[in-house]
Amino acid sequence: MKKALSVLFAAALLTGFISCGMSEEERKADSAQQDSVKSETEATTEDLIAQMERENDSIAKADSMKHVSDSVAKADSIAKLKK
Repeated sequence: MKKALSVLFAAALLTGFISCGMSEEERKADSAQQDSVKSETEATTEDLIAQMERENDSIAKADSMKHVSDSVAKADSIAKLKK
C-alpha cells in the first residue's frame, strides 16, 4: 500500500513539475522579446561604433593639422636663422 501511494505521489509530483513549465505562447513571446532586445542592442552598438569612428577621424585630422602647423613653424624659424 505504501509503495502504491509513493508511486502515485511521485507521478503527481512529476506531473506538477511538467505543468509548471512555460507554455508555447509564453515561449514565443519570450523569444520575440529576446529578439527585440538583441536587435536593439545591435543597433545601439553600431551607433556607438560609428560615433567612435567619427571621433577618431576628427582626432586624426586635428593631429594632422598640428603636424602641419608645427612644420610651418619649424620652417619659419629656420628661415629666420638663415637671414
